[in-house]
Amino acid sequence: MEPTQSDFVTVDRLAKEYGWSIEYIQGLQVEEINNLIEAINSRQRQEYKFLVYIINCAMNGKMPKFDSDNSNEPPRDETAQLLGLMKEINGKVHSPLERK
Repeated sequence: MEPTQSDFVTVDRLAKEYGWSIEYIQGLQVEEINNLIEAINSRQRQEYKFLVYIINCAMNGKMPKFDSDNSNEPPRDETAQLLGLMKEINGKVHSPLERK
C-alpha cells in the first residue's frame, strides 16, 4: 500500500518530537505509533491550557513575581498556585508505549 499524506505527517511529527530517523519510525508498531501520537496530543493540550493561563495572568497584571535573589525559583506561594493549576488542568497522562 502506498503511503498517504497522513502517513508522512505522522512520520514528520514523530521525527520532530523525538528526533528519530525515518528508518527508526518505520520500525515501530502501529499501536506504538498511535500511543505516541496520543501522548503528544495530550501533552500539547496541557501545555496550551497552561500557556493560555499564563497569558491571561499577564494581560490582567497578575503574573507571578520571581525573587530577584534567586531568579530560577518562584516564591513558595506561587509554586503552590502553579502546581494547583497543573493538577486542575491535568488529564490522564499516557505512557507513550502504554498497551491497551
